[in-house]
Amino acid sequence: MAELLYWVWLGCAVTPGTDTYAKLRTSFSSPKDIYSAGEEELRHVLGARYTATIERLCDKNLFYAKRMIDFCAVNDVGILTYDDSRFPARLREIKEPPVLLYYMGTLPDFDKAFCVSIVGSREHNAYAMRQTFEIAHDLAVAGTTVVSGMARGIDGIALAAALSGGGKTVAVIGSGIDVIYPKEHSRLARLIASHGVILSEYPPGTPPYRTNFPKRNRIISALGNVTLVTAGTLNSGALITAHYAKEQGKDLYALPGNVDDPYCAATALLLREGACAAVCAEDILFAYEKRYPSVINVYRLLEKTDADMERVLEKAHVAISKKVRKEKIKKGKETDHRRTCDGADDTEEVEYPKTQTKEAGADGEHMPADDEARRKKVESLTENLRRVYDLILANGECTPDALVTAETPPSKVLAAITALEIKGLIRQLPGGRIARTH
Repeated sequence: MAELLYWVWLGCAVTPGTDTYAKLRTSFSSPKDIYSAGEEELRHVLGARYTATIERLCDKNLFYAKRMIDFCAVNDVGILTYDDSRFPARLREIKEPPVLLYYMGTLPDFDKAFCVSIVGSREHNAYAMRQTFEIAHDLAVAGTTVVSGMARGIDGIALAAALSGGGKTVAVIGSGIDVIYPKEHSRLARLIASHGVILSEYPPGTPPYRTNFPKRNRIISALGNVTLVTAGTLNSGALITAHYAKEQGKDLYALPGNVDDPYCAATALLLREGACAAVCAEDILFAYEKRYPSVINVYRLLEKTDADMERVLEKAHVAISKKVRKEKIKKGKETDHRRTCDGADDTEEVEYPKTQTKEAGADGEHMPADDEARRKKVESLTENLRRVYDLILANGECTPDALVTAETPPSKVLAAITALEIKGLIRQLPGGRIARTH
């Protein structure tokens, strides 16, 4: 526990996406040694241009780190440090490794898994949406772990598709583990935490600052054996992920598209620069099945059941492109997805295939939906979560302000709401209201 305190302190002091920790590791054997170092020693190791970081490293106050550890303990958030045996070796190999990762869900064995990082733009066309869904779904059916960023558009589509294929999913987010962004993806986050894992290098409570996401992309590409870009303009952040993938020596794939469509410009550029074309999951699977014979099973695709894309995306509350939604409205095919995205209709669960993992048990069941399962979830709540949950039951539909008491100040209320929503016990409604799920 004492050692973890120094890890969390260091994670808060080091700027994500920099080579600071890589430099510190060359001179110090542990975070505690870094904590004990003085300003001159730190300046000698890091250099003059790291002035702001050195100032933070010279702040020896551990109060904030203790708060982070307490928060994680209360909210079932794991902390994976660089020296942990479960820390992905592929993240240790990059120039800017994270000090630690906060996680919610079940960690896969990254060193044995075959992972495909699927990225694209928030805005996309119907073609990219359909192809992303089919490729991600089939990759999951064949045993692939799908990695993405849980953003609007392609990221959310890829993760929901992988869930519908019964595969493991990894969402790497650019905010604190307790800050779901976009808010529409609260349901998707809950499903990912139940069937895979959500990762963040940012301390709990960190807002989704715009500068966080480009830095986050290096982790997405590093976790994948392969990076696949399915949509994006020439200004898309997907090209940043592709750049990291090339820098990290990863194989890069791109979805061919209409050269006249601006949302295909990024993939067209990557294909011209030498990326491999992928129009279906088999284009990737056949290239890797001999390297991962115990993981990839292409023959499962012969027995697969096609997923209903519209239903999966709607029930997972995936926020799709405005362009695609307008096209659907014009064609008269718009569903109630807009309504369910804001939580007005939260009664029907998506039936995702069961995944077979040791952590899940013999039957692989991750997310039981009956009353007995709800009762067990409620009984397992910590004191603070149970107190807030009981207040929600007593108040019915209410705003977070109505839950604030002397024992539950605003910070604890907001943290509890996030944890209860991920556990599937409550839901968010329009206007910032919350209520118990049915």
